[in-house]
Amino acid sequence: MYIRQIKKKRSDKAKTFYQYSLVQNTRIGQQVKQENILYLGSEPLLADKQNRSLVAKVLKAKIYQEAALFPTNLSSDLRVLVDSYFSRYQVKYPESLQGKTPSLFSCLPKKRKQTSRP
Repeated sequence: MYIRQIKKKRSDKAKTFYQYSLVQNTRIGQQVKQENILYLGSEPLLADKQNRSLVAKVLKAKIYQEAALFPTNLSSDLRVLVDSYFSRYQVKYPESLQGKTPSLFSCLPKKRKQTSRP
């Protein structure tokens, strides 16, 4: 799980800005699939790569309920940011409120075997 930085520019003369999203990689068979878990917006604190890494670690620990893995050197601004992202995550994935982590890629269509009828 990591935070993807997406470069945006509305026109040739417009200012470039960045948007961020929380992304999960999963291997399904021989393919690697990526799923956007949560859109994080264009928060200026996430412009720093180290901040993105810390926020991703804390969010992952909260999502998978691994409280012992929280970094202790997180600033108060980043802690508030992580808490707001986690509350948005809980709204998007309400099954995480029941102590279960969502099964990612559960919405992918399953391939059906075609059977020939006589």
